[in-house]
Amino acid sequence: MLLFIEKKVSGFSKKPWIIIDVGAGNCLFSLLTIFLFPNISVLAIDNHPCPIDSSKVQRFEYREIKIPRDAENLLADLKKLSQKAPLIFVGIHLCRDLSRIVIQWYKTFGTHVFLMPCCVGKFKLSFPRLFKETFGKEDLWAIDLWHEIHIISEKSEIFRDEKILSPRNILIWGKTKNAPLPH
Repeated sequence: MLLFIEKKVSGFSKKPWIIIDVGAGNCLFSLLTIFLFPNISVLAIDNHPCPIDSSKVQRFEYREIKIPRDAENLLADLKKLSQKAPLIFVGIHLCRDLSRIVIQWYKTFGTHVFLMPCCVGKFKLSFPRLFKETFGKEDLWAIDLWHEIHIISEKSEIFRDEKILSPRNILIWGKTKNAPLPH
C-alpha cells in the first residue's frame, strides 16, 4: 500500500502530509510510514488499545476510538489537522461500513483516499443478478465503494493487485477535485 501511495501522491516523499490510518491494528503500516518518510506524520485510529508505547515515537499519534459510535468526536480534530497539512486517508482491511465513514472524512477533509476493503457492508448500488452470479460479494462491494469515491473525486481507480498477500487484494484510490497543495 505504501508504494502505491508514493506512486499516486505527487510530492509524497518530499512535502508534509498527514496520514489518517483508520483501522490501524498493530500499527505496522503507520510505523513503517513514519520511519521511511521523515516528512509524514500519522494519526492511527483503531478500536483497540495501542499495541506500542506511542509516546516514544515522533510524528505518530494513536487514538483508541469506537467507530462508528464515537466518529463524530474526531471531526474537530480532523479539521484542525487538515489546516496543518493535507490529509491522506488510508484503510486497510476495514470492516463493513467503516469504509463509508472513511469516504465521508475524505470528502470533507482529505486530499486522497486509499482503501483495501474486506468485509462486505451495505450496498448503495443495485447490481443485476448476472453480476451477482459472476462476481463475488467482495468484488461488488469494492465496486460500490469505488463508485462512491469516483463521484466525489477528480481521479479514481480500482484494481486487483495479485502481489498483495491477502485474499482481499482490491485497491481503491481517489484524489479530490480541489486537493490543496502541501504547505
